[in-house]
Amino acid sequence: ERFDSRMRGAPDRVDAALRWLEKDRATDRPFFLFLHTYEVHVPYMPDPADVARFASDYDGPMRRAYENALAFTARAQGTRKLQRVQEQFFRPVLQSADLTDEDRAFYIALYEAEVALADREIGRFLDQLAALGLAENTIVVLTADHGEEFWEHGQHGHYQVWRELLHVPMIVRIPGGPAGVVRNDFIDLVDLMPTLLSELGLPIPPTAVGLDIGFRAPRAAHSAAHRVVGEANYRYEQLACRADAEAAIFPTGPGVTDAAFNLALDPEERANLAASEEGAALLNRARAFLVEWRLAAERHRDQHGLAGVPVAGAGSASTQAELNQLGYTGDR
Repeated sequence: ERFDSRMRGAPDRVDAALRWLEKDRATDRPFFLFLHTYEVHVPYMPDPADVARFASDYDGPMRRAYENALAFTARAQGTRKLQRVQEQFFRPVLQSADLTDEDRAFYIALYEAEVALADREIGRFLDQLAALGLAENTIVVLTADHGEEFWEHGQHGHYQVWRELLHVPMIVRIPGGPAGVVRNDFIDLVDLMPTLLSELGLPIPPTAVGLDIGFRAPRAAHSAAHRVVGEANYRYEQLACRADAEAAIFPTGPGVTDAAFNLALDPEERANLAASEEGAALLNRARAFLVEWRLAAERHRDQHGLAGVPVAGAGSASTQAELNQLGYTGDR
């Protein structure tokens, strides 16, 4: 009923969500609120006070890039031209042949400072939810669309399908539900919608592709057989297929090969087993699953008359400008 998407940082987005809760929502019926803070996202430009909590006395080119980016956005009256700032200030340092471990450490500190900012703002939102008397009958889910890589597998950013990109937070609070339960089974973000509907006693639409994972169970019964797929298509295509204790990665870029991992022994995906008998069998299981997964997706699409949503040329001029700033359209 209301859509308000502006890249103005977590404090602004929390303010907007609280205004809606306090003034604009219909108080005589249930509500659904999706609060997207746009944090943590490049370019990392947290407050200097937060940076001081995580950074050392480093005084190299990455700090100067950060300070120049802050000064640029201040002159631009607070607007954050995300793609331009990243390319103009941070990317030259990140792509420098002289990049040092100290430079990388400060870049990671900027990320950690933005995480602290997001944590503080989500806390402010939850405090006000309680102050309004809504916490006792509102389900809260905290999650993310992707993680960030900091050279664990050769790159920085979110262009690949390794664990550090796909393993995101999933924190659920259910009024009257279990407390302190830690789940270690695989789920997919598409599982959220049917699981929430099931928790609320509402019907799950037949077009849903996710599974009801059961928030209240200590470990879902489906977990051992549940495989999740991750895809990346820039800078080159990659596919990841993960199950309870194994992962397969199929990259298509230059100089890379298929990879297989025993997650029980190697959760950080460091020891590629592809050349071993165990790894070959793992890759074959993943390939067979991916074939059926694609066929099932095609059958589901055809059965329900589903179609993709074009990005280029879609939406208003302001929406297109926002997509351009995030780097989702145009030349990259």
